[in-house]
Parts: sequence; structure tokens; C-alpha cells
Amino acid sequence: MGISKAKRLEEAKTVLEDMSKVGTYLDHVAYSALIDGFMKQGCVDEALKLKDEMFVNGVKLNVFTYISIIFGLCRAHRFEEAIGVLTGMKERGTPPDVYCCYSSLIIGLCKEKKMEQVQSMLIQMKNNGVKPNALLYCKILPSSQVVAASFLPILAPTEPCAINKEQQIAFHELPIALTSIELNM
Repeated sequence: MGISKAKRLEEAKTVLEDMSKVGTYLDHVAYSALIDGFMKQGCVDEALKLKDEMFVNGVKLNVFTYISIIFGLCRAHRFEEAIGVLTGMKERGTPPDVYCCYSSLIIGLCKEKKMEQVQSMLIQMKNNGVKPNALLYCKILPSSQVVAASFLPILAPTEPCAINKEQQIAFHELPIALTSIELNM
């Protein structure tokens, strides 16, 4: 589906219409490529129509499709819809991951200073058994002293666990980051 990547969205729409007229439907790979292309071009509503069409045609969304949708909604500052998509992922059998789904949403919320929603997403992550990565720590820490100070208890493991190199760096730098946040306040 190089059409969407080449920014030829009108041509992609025409091809889709022609395909549906002859009874040919897309698979999840083609839908994902088109949704990603539409989202990257800011055609959010067109991409969401394709998502709905996937459901109607019985085509299951995969994590890559959800990532494109969540990221596109965040870029369009449509955070409530992005949160709804993230919540719907688990209900539809695709568990969200930290690397793209939660990170895209939380980083977008941090940029907009929507810290109560960030805290809510962090709690949801913990409840879903999703552990944060170093990128997420580094984006949250400078955003809000309140969230930075409170997110460790929210996300701290309840049982002893192995910490990888990435997490060691994040935990090692946490006191330094909190100190710099306090000094900047």
C-alpha cells in the first residue's frame, strides 16, 4: 500500500471505493498501512472511518494499527478519544504495550500538561501489568513535580524483581531529576 505512504490519499480513497464496489476487501495489513498514512497526513476522521470499517468487515486490529490511531489522535489533541481507543484495545483482545501505546498517549498528555490524566494512565498501566520503560520515566519526570513524586509508588513493583540496565539508569537518575524539578519550581 505504497499509495498512502506517498501522500496520495485521494488516490487511495478512490482505490478503496473501487475495491468495495467489486466486493474486494482489505486485510489487516492494508488497513493498517492506510490508517497510518491517513493519520500521518492529519486525516484523522478518514482513518477512524477505516477503523470502523475494519470492525464491520470482521478484520481484527493489531497493535500496530492501534499505535497509529493512538499516536494520530494525540497529534490531533484528541486525547479523550485516544484514551477510549487504548481502553478498547484490551476489551477487543489486544493488550496495549508500554513502548508505543501507553508512551504515545502519556507523552502527549505530558506535553499538554494534563497531569491528572497522566496519573490515571500510570495507574491503568500498573493495573494491566504493564511496566514503564526509561523513555517514559524521562518524559514524565520533567513534566510535573507532583506526578514525578507520586508515580514511583504507583508503578513500583509489589514483589522483588530483576531490573534491567535501562531501568537501572532511570532509577539512578530519579533523585537527580526530582532535585532539578524542585529547583526549577
